[in-house]
Amino acid sequence: LIHWNSSDWERPITTQGAHRGPILRLRFSKDSTRLYSSCEWGNEGIVSKSWNVGTNPLKLIEEYPGISVGDESDDGTQVAGLAWGQLKLFNREDKSVLLEQTITPGPLVNVEFSGRPGSLLLAVRGERLLRRIDRRNLQTSDEFPVRRSISAIAQDAQGEIIVSGDTGGQVRVWNITRQRFKNSIVPRGLTYASFYSPSDDIVVGSETGALLVLGKKSYKTYKPFHEGKNLRAISGDRKTLMCLNRSEGSAFDNQVQIWRLGETQPINLAIEKPIHGDCMAISSSGKLLAIQSESEPLRVYDLSSGTPQIVHSWDSVCSSISFSPDEKRLVGVELGGSVCRFSIESGERLSNLTDWDSLRAWRLAVAFSEDSKLVACGNESGNVTIWNAESGELVSKLIGNQGIVQSLAFCPKSERLATGVAGGVRIWDVQTGQELMTLPTDESRVIQVAVNASGDTLLALSQDGRLYYWSCK
Repeated sequence: LIHWNSSDWERPITTQGAHRGPILRLRFSKDSTRLYSSCEWGNEGIVSKSWNVGTNPLKLIEEYPGISVGDESDDGTQVAGLAWGQLKLFNREDKSVLLEQTITPGPLVNVEFSGRPGSLLLAVRGERLLRRIDRRNLQTSDEFPVRRSISAIAQDAQGEIIVSGDTGGQVRVWNITRQRFKNSIVPRGLTYASFYSPSDDIVVGSETGALLVLGKKSYKTYKPFHEGKNLRAISGDRKTLMCLNRSEGSAFDNQVQIWRLGETQPINLAIEKPIHGDCMAISSSGKLLAIQSESEPLRVYDLSSGTPQIVHSWDSVCSSISFSPDEKRLVGVELGGSVCRFSIESGERLSNLTDWDSLRAWRLAVAFSEDSKLVACGNESGNVTIWNAESGELVSKLIGNQGIVQSLAFCPKSERLATGVAGGVRIWDVQTGQELMTLPTDESRVIQVAVNASGDTLLALSQDGRLYYWSCK
């Protein structure tokens, strides 16, 4: 061990033979009177030692066999250590174990006492996230996703700025007073997720077909919801759900069910041909339903009477469609690449939107702003184009998304746009076209993005069926 006093850099203090193997971790106590060193292989095996910094050479205080010490608490009463996949809290004076918890079968990378009282920061080898741990029970309370396995962590004294370095050479910085990531404890394999009802509960559909509602208070408790299965769309006012099911003997999903908040029976619609991909949409009030079936016209149904009635039909084949919140227009992206507009009031097809990358028109996303004045489309090349929905005038182009843009969502006031891509959600300034921030997820593509009505919570659903959400100020 070699250490320096900042007042005399020319005369380092050397302690020979501190360990009989490579020293992999060093940590000073908060008052700088003790130094912890950890050796994780070699002739000693896993062992940590604490040293008196005021002596020359350093004087050994304690040994922690089988433990790699990560940090000492601010008040100097507790020590946090790692034992392969176990996290342990010790009393510093007598080395008694206060709490221990098995986190993972694999090794833990590092642990630190957080600048925020009552919590720890923990990195797990092989996981693409940083965990915040509750010191009272050693349970995970928050998670911060990264693109690769974390190799180093750091934070400021207040616990407001968190930094991680990963095995791919990337460093990520979070200001958790401005954004906080939360990962819900719900079953994997989710296929749809959005905010539901005025209370901002989250409703999710799973690959088993079950519908679950996550309460807003924690988003960690969930309960079954209705008898419907295969959730596919939700209305803009968050009060109407559309599910798609398969009747007995059918070769495809041929039963559309419309569930309204507070009602126990759905509105049913039987369709004769498979829906083209997931090309369907429900209007903001839940009054209108649009469906693009294979080899069929694009049809709009009126649901207000309780019995679906066709009110419009256009000869168009779209891969993605969306109603404007004011329910005056329907915009669709045709397979040939055109972005088409339809008037709900007159039933006429309006002029197409221009300045669109029509050569990369597959798996597209389309979304309206809250005030119905803007419409955005994303494509396979990663570009997003925003137009004035009424005049068709180009507003901006967002360049820089990596890979397919399969999901879009405007934030309230229409000043920001969230785009879902492989590995995260990007937030853009609508008018300038500048990227403002990236919210990382795992490496699979984000297939759905949603923002709640107040704009303080954003959720994302990845292709591997994992749900992410952030509380943002």
